[in-house]
Amino acid sequence: MRINLAGAAMAAALLLTGAARAERLTDKPLVDAARLTEHLDNDSPVILDIRDVAETVDPYAADHVPGAIAARYSEAGWRVPVNNVPGMLPPTEQIEATIAALGVNDDSRW
Repeated sequence: MRINLAGAAMAAALLLTGAARAERLTDKPLVDAARLTEHLDNDSPVILDIRDVAETVDPYAADHVPGAIAARYSEAGWRVPVNNVPGMLPPTEQIEATIAALGVNDDSRW
């Protein structure tokens, strides 16, 4: 799997974390709503909704981008313990497997 696919998948996933979280991560969204809307009918992009359940509210169940795949941040394998340190990025092979299992492959383009 090419690294740019992983980057594209993560960019799309970060867009779905919500404006408040995105502002903390970057000065502007990685993909804006207009560009996302332009590509929703295209089969290539895979949109990952990585929002977690908060206070018993499931944001994906409440509302999500049409066609988005639920890949909760705390459950989908985005972070793991490494050398007894929790919340670390998994090894490359594990992230690639996670992303592939969610449907991102070499044909997924933005």
